[in-house]
Amino acid sequence: MVKSAWRPALQESAAGWLRSLRAQMVEVMTTSGSADSEIDARLPLAIISGVDVDSLGDIDGPRRGLARTALGRLFHRPSPKVSK
Repeated sequence: MVKSAWRPALQESAAGWLRSLRAQMVEVMTTSGSADSEIDARLPLAIISGVDVDSLGDIDGPRRGLARTALGRLFHRPSPKVSK
């Protein structure tokens, strides 16, 4: 995605990939009972995009796998601690 910003040859391919991913996310959100699946699908897409930018130049470094971890926490948040 990031490279497509300055490489016109990649722009259509990246746009197609994003449309496909967005449609899949909307379907997941709809199936999950979202009241507004179009809006709710934007959050995981934003995480993916943000991690993509954040990970530039760090392919094998500590941020490798960050997208999977961040998305996992988004969808499987630990229960908050309840104070007694």
